[in-house]
Amino acid sequence: MTSKFEDKDPKTKPDEADNASAQEPEKVGYKKPPKHSQFKKGKSGNPKGGKKPRKTWDSSVIAFMEKAKSILQNGKHQTKYPMEIYVEQLFAQFLKGSWKAGDTLKKMYDEALAREKSMPRRRTYAEEMHRIEERVEQFFQNHREEVESDEVTTVTDGVKPSSDSDEEKP
Repeated sequence: MTSKFEDKDPKTKPDEADNASAQEPEKVGYKKPPKHSQFKKGKSGNPKGGKKPRKTWDSSVIAFMEKAKSILQNGKHQTKYPMEIYVEQLFAQFLKGSWKAGDTLKKMYDEALAREKSMPRRRTYAEEMHRIEERVEQFFQNHREEVESDEVTTVTDGVKPSSDSDEEKP
């Protein structure tokens, strides 16, 4: 049987030969990985985080349709969304006589109208500003009426001022 100490001087003991390294050789094997490849204390074993979610066909199509594309139209570069390009092409086919393209356009238009009607109407900027101005004006009118009326009572530190007529005498 061969030993790892064969090349060394036979007069030296194995303990003396290992003294240079001052450690026992690492036991490496099943469930005992080498020390240099083990996770370091205080450092995550997965520093980049978890796996990215797998892309579905639907998410890929939606991502593609939501990105604006640069196209050359009538000699000019324009930025358009794929859905705009698709609708323009359908309309061009309809004008050339394709009834199928016309049916598709009509169906898309009806669906868009139905979605638009089902959503609550958003106010325009001008309508919102007018509404705010009315509220501010109403606030100042109410405040002005409070200041002008004699029935306003002043509250100081949470205690109402007392009047001689309101006090009850024991």
